Amino acid sequence: MTLSVLRTSPPLRLVLAGFATCAGVTLAGCGAKGPELHPVSGKVLVNKKAAEHATVVLHPVNPADPTLPKPRGRVNADGSFTLTTVAANDGAPAGEYKVTVEQWLAGTRPDDPPTNRLPGKYANPETSGLTATVAPGATELKVIEITR
Repeated sequence: MTLSVLRTSPPLRLVLAGFATCAGVTLAGCGAKGPELHPVSGKVLVNKKAAEHATVVLHPVNPADPTLPKPRGRVNADGSFTLTTVAANDGAPAGEYKVTVEQWLAGTRPDDPPTNRLPGKYANPETSGLTATVAPGATELKVIEITR
């Protein structure tokens, strides 16, 4: 029955062809690439010691697309981190950034909520005073030194 309807009904064929075309265009858009990403690594020290478990986030100064995820990295036991924007350790787009650092750790008792162990000013890109520049190619950021 469906086959005979397709053979005898030109408007239905046009509707189906239009649907197929729209679906193809939509799916092609899903594969669109974002900005080129460059490997970025760095180090965070708090009172000259590694800021293990801290999170570093880069906030673009002039974002080309504010809906893109912000590059971020988790600080390792030695204080080092690598940035991730979309996939693990893929880096960040080239550009100028304001930087935030937070270190949320659990309290000493099991029922204590996690708290940010760093001064609050470092959690806000407008008050942290931290900046970074990502250049095309691999970038090693200057050491971020925080005092409590």
